[in-house]
Amino acid sequence: MSSRVTKATALARVQALIAGTQKHLPSATMTLGNASVSSASLIKLLQSLVDAMKAVDVAQASAKDTLQALASTHLTVDPTIRAFEQFVRAAFGSVAQTLEDFGLVPPKARRPLTSEQKAARAQKALATRKLRGTKGSRQKALIKAPSETTVSQTTTSKA
Repeated sequence: MSSRVTKATALARVQALIAGTQKHLPSATMTLGNASVSSASLIKLLQSLVDAMKAVDVAQASAKDTLQALASTHLTVDPTIRAFEQFVRAAFGSVAQTLEDFGLVPPKARRPLTSEQKAARAQKALATRKLRGTKGSRQKALIKAPSETTVSQTTTSKA
């Protein structure tokens, strides 16, 4: 069983303390710690805690509603923002200063591959092609389906 106290449990506990004090100790004076406290001041103190807890609940519910409204606004506005950024990039190209005025980062220039990287890329492409058994258009054109007479001859000769 969990020993964790929820907000609802804490609120109920404080409200029960108030109700018990009002019922059984309506006009008592108690010594709590080193201080003397009257029932009325204790009830007032506990009630301030109840009010604060309820105010937090209201604020959290309001914040939750506000966050949901923000999320739904993002869903409707984000596609427009992306489209506008594409428009700005298309209109101004890679003019760095203009793009920065819109808060956009200019595209980085591609750095050319070294000859070793190009050779490695070509080797990898050939190995992949061989592994997959893919052929180019010229190799495919050389492959012909056998004629019907050849097919029937090969099937009868095997039988």
